[in-house]
Amino acid sequence: MLSHRFLPQCSRLLSAINATGRHRTIPAERVPKPGRSASGVALALSTLSVAAATVHNLARKDVYCDEKEHEFTKGGEWVKLGGNDEFENGEMYEMQVGENRKILITRTKDGRLYCTGALCSHYGFPLKKGIFLNDTVVCPLHDATFDIKTGEPLRGPGLDAIPTYKIEVRDDGVYADLPKKSDLWIAKENVQGMAKRDPGDKRVYIIVGGGAAAATAAESLRQNGYTGRIIMMTRERHLPYDRPVLSKKLDAADDPSKLYLRDREFYAKHDIEVWTDTLVTKVDAEHRIVEIQPSESHNHPSEVTYDKCLWAAGSDARKAYIPGLNAKNVFCLRTPDDAHAITEYAEAGQRVVLVGSGFIGMEMASALVSMGVDVTVVGRVRRPGFSGRPCSRLGRETVPFQRVLGKKVGAYFAHMLAERHIQFIGGTTVKLLRSEAMEHGCRCSCGESNPGPCLDDLS
Repeated sequence: MLSHRFLPQCSRLLSAINATGRHRTIPAERVPKPGRSASGVALALSTLSVAAATVHNLARKDVYCDEKEHEFTKGGEWVKLGGNDEFENGEMYEMQVGENRKILITRTKDGRLYCTGALCSHYGFPLKKGIFLNDTVVCPLHDATFDIKTGEPLRGPGLDAIPTYKIEVRDDGVYADLPKKSDLWIAKENVQGMAKRDPGDKRVYIIVGGGAAAATAAESLRQNGYTGRIIMMTRERHLPYDRPVLSKKLDAADDPSKLYLRDREFYAKHDIEVWTDTLVTKVDAEHRIVEIQPSESHNHPSEVTYDKCLWAAGSDARKAYIPGLNAKNVFCLRTPDDAHAITEYAEAGQRVVLVGSGFIGMEMASALVSMGVDVTVVGRVRRPGFSGRPCSRLGRETVPFQRVLGKKVGAYFAHMLAERHIQFIGGTTVKLLRSEAMEHGCRCSCGESNPGPCLDDLS
């Protein structure tokens, strides 16, 4: 059985590699139960991923739903959706309203009807392809989970709530109060109940890190009534951004501000301080002091006293012990600056060797091919073991993801790579990376040489 930790990654990877995915929009079409449709491996893996993640990880919280929360749809119009008997208990339905508007109708097992937006607030993926369970709908791409009563995000990468609309059962059918204003059809910031900063509250909450976890923690503090000072410290020069996009679309780093999870105005509005270019060198838990490395890029004090501190710094990209790894044309992907450097170097028609066939690496391969780059993926590297010495923990994979997903599923991915003219070399290790005046590339333990700049992926 596939480990639930990897299944959500499989579904998004299939979407990344497939240049032309299957997608249909049928007005007022009932969404079949998961598993009934035979629309291909992508849907099967997506459904399986959400089911596994939901059963193992879903941590719901009770949310009180008041009719006043839906009053923002005033000024709309009541639209008949169908007869009451057309909506079965425990099912969800996607319906098209007008030319380009879609809604999701869900009916709980005890017969309660709810109407929400049809798309996930994270990447806009159709929620009808996900799972409806316990008053929540789960997106199959990244396991984003939303409360169908309020639209509130309960779990996953989505920070914004999906829109919710009033729904009524009348004698002649089911009606929804749908807005006329276009801005009420899109995801909205989940800022209900955000506490305001109280100057009299002298508490200081420091969050070390500037990723999605840090950003979510800062918002959650305000949402749960924290009125003290919040300082988010990150060594990067950017506000918290959507890092997973980098491996799917490398040129997204050309304008990193478009990747930001929230803009500067949002943090200023809710009195959340974000200290960029700030490297934390020490956390003195005994004396509750955070020490900061001095820098010309900021004038922050070298020490900050805190009441509470959350460590959400994440990690660095892991690198293999391979001779030649520090050459100028060898790249690791972690930040927008890394992605920008790769796009500057990897031009159309150029050959690139991608070391490592993890989820991130496979997404990068797809992104590079879309840029017209000739890509070769080497499927196995040597990683440092617990003793710090190179070890061989992965086994010799002859197809992508063989260790994680099994040979049959891996063979399917290998076929997809071949269809996109991506060469895959499995069952080997990278021995060295060459970067000489007349010759550059990598040499594998199987003896095969592959010319071209090298991208190091150890995902």
